[in-house]
Amino acid sequence: MAGQRGPYSKTPEVRARIIDAASEMFAASGYRGTTMKDIAGMCGLTAKGVSHHFASKDELLMEVLAARDLEGRKVADEASDASASFEILFESLAATRHEPRLVELYAVLSAEAISPDHPAHEYHQQRYGQVRDEFEYLIEKVVRGREGDTAPSARDLASLLIAVIDGLQLQWLYDADAIDLERLVRTFVARILSSDQLPTAAG
Repeated sequence: MAGQRGPYSKTPEVRARIIDAASEMFAASGYRGTTMKDIAGMCGLTAKGVSHHFASKDELLMEVLAARDLEGRKVADEASDASASFEILFESLAATRHEPRLVELYAVLSAEAISPDHPAHEYHQQRYGQVRDEFEYLIEKVVRGREGDTAPSARDLASLLIAVIDGLQLQWLYDADAIDLERLVRTFVARILSSDQLPTAAG
């Protein structure tokens, strides 16, 4: 029997188109304000066609988030040491100027998912914990050996770095011309680490 064809065929291309449309809709209207019908209309399918690929909006949301995480992990795995990892972070922030919808998606969903009954609540809770652990590890590798009880811990610096990135991205969404994400985060990291192991901010 020949494989199923048409809008219901489970091809990677169709699934990718649905995920892209969902990303844009979730960024524009939030998860709760978006319907499967909205997503179907944006990607040129019927609601039934979308549900053939994704059984529910919850499932589709998690696929949207997983797709982004996969790309981020591929890039992070290329880092050879702490300095290289930070450089990749800076470069990814510089690239966000070409992906405003993606930044908006995370800003909207991370706020919306504070509610415990939101389908992405656990995802964001775990993701913040994971990113905090990763930043703590990288910072600790750079500042290891620093003495003094008054120095902030690597854990505290990791939390501050997350707050700076999230806050700057939100400001950037309001005024992209006024906020240079890469330069500001690069400057902040260089200051908190006070290390010549990291590249200095571009002039």
